[in-house]
Amino acid sequence: MKQFEVPAAGCLDGVIVIDFTWVLSGPHASKMLADMGATVIKVEPYLVGANERHLLMTKTVNGVEQSSYSIGVNRGKKSISLDLKNPQAREIISEL
Repeated sequence: MKQFEVPAAGCLDGVIVIDFTWVLSGPHASKMLADMGATVIKVEPYLVGANERHLLMTKTVNGVEQSSYSIGVNRGKKSISLDLKNPQAREIISEL
């Protein structure tokens, strides 16, 4: 193995992580899990999205305005926007 090779890549293949985190440490931690191969599904508040989407400079990506910070910490993740007060939304979370 080379000195700077990262053997951790892929060690979480097959693991599913449901990510309810927001701002700083949570999104960074789940990004690292995604980098190691986990399937990370970010659950965002219905209609408004996660707080980090509105931090720092914003840019429109695929028709959605979001910050460069958000793009960085959410790369490699899937996402879904749900109203967790709705019983159907909680059912979806249970199925995930």
